[in-house]
Amino acid sequence: MKSKSKYYLIIIVLIAGIIWVGSFNTSSSSDKKITKVYEKSVYEKMELAFIGNPKESEIKPILEKVILFHGSKLTELNREKSASVLISLRKSSKKGITEMDILKHMYNNGTEKISFSDQAAISFTLLEGK
Repeated sequence: MKSKSKYYLIIIVLIAGIIWVGSFNTSSSSDKKITKVYEKSVYEKMELAFIGNPKESEIKPILEKVILFHGSKLTELNREKSASVLISLRKSSKKGITEMDILKHMYNNGTEKISFSDQAAISFTLLEGK
């Protein structure tokens, strides 16, 4: 009886091992979609996330000028942080202010003495108050 128990235990362990190893090689369609999003450039992500789906050619020149104006370098991280700030502010809008509305206001009315995020908050507040 003991040898049958050992035999069943070995088979169970082998099956569990095969299932466990096989799980590393499978990727679901949601995993593939998430990977595709991470593979996109920051501007491609902005095109998808910003209200109105503005094109890179519309976002890039304004965003880069505003980032430089506020004393930051043009890095992917700074672009992503800037986009995140704009998206967060847009999500709190009660008047439907978009990321591009905020960005254009910053471009036309900003001051270089404050940070990008502070200027975005000021521009958003002014736009929301109109």
